[in-house]
Amino acid sequence: MRQIFMSIACHAHSLNLWESSDSFHAAFTKTPYNDARLKLKNSSELFFEPKAGKINIYQWNWRWDPIETDDDGQDWLRSCQNRELFGIDTYSLSAPNEKASEDWNKSNPLFETVPLNENDKIIINASMHSVNPTTKESCREHNLEKLNQLLDCMADAREKGEDPGWPQLYYFRTNELHFKTEDGDFTYEKALHPDGCADYVDGSLNKYVKTEVEMLRGKIPMVGYDLNLDNGGRLHMGGRDCAHWSMPGVADVYAREVMREVFEVDREQEQTPLDVIGESKDEKVEVLLTSTVLHE
Repeated sequence: MRQIFMSIACHAHSLNLWESSDSFHAAFTKTPYNDARLKLKNSSELFFEPKAGKINIYQWNWRWDPIETDDDGQDWLRSCQNRELFGIDTYSLSAPNEKASEDWNKSNPLFETVPLNENDKIIINASMHSVNPTTKESCREHNLEKLNQLLDCMADAREKGEDPGWPQLYYFRTNELHFKTEDGDFTYEKALHPDGCADYVDGSLNKYVKTEVEMLRGKIPMVGYDLNLDNGGRLHMGGRDCAHWSMPGVADVYAREVMREVFEVDREQEQTPLDVIGESKDEKVEVLLTSTVLHE
């Protein structure tokens, strides 16, 4: 999701869509896994918030960890149960471009809570990370279960006419891996003793994608599942990191799929998703990549 955020942000900069040259905050200038936000000319915003709404947990260590809030922070499942609006706890645009040394709290001017409404878009992925080495909790299983609880709660509220104006959620497919294993999946042996990525894997064996389709189909719009990356092994970073992609490359294809879905771009039209952003001067939208959010 971080690479998707970077792709959209870079393309928006090339098209002169940023509000200004410093209308962004990026906490991953020294470590690669922290939060970010970008403000565009039409007042729309793009966010990268891995732990937004307390849906996802990760196995990252403290140096890489995104914003971690206390009980006063946004908890979307709790908000749904109370039929309250969602928000995202994020860095302020005036915060320095590095991970804050202070803990999050509502009164700290380095942080702010941005309210979300029905015009906003949240793109979620449950991550490929399996077990948190500290808690021994399965991150991915936890994330999918928490997302399922949230979707069930939102569906129940909407059926009863009790939706206060929640944003639209989307689920983006888990990545295609090209490690030299039977199904292309990560193993510590392959990571520690890399001998390059497999040129081809059989995507139908991707256990992450199969689980997502089984658990989430019909509950949430699912994005990127018609992409075929079976032959994309040589497009990974340096041909050795067989999980992440060289840029430009596949991350830009992922970003295109996200923006097409968010802005409902007709695939038969000649317009690109970023053309639509540029023309939406009177509409503001916030996209949250958690995850990612596109916010109006």
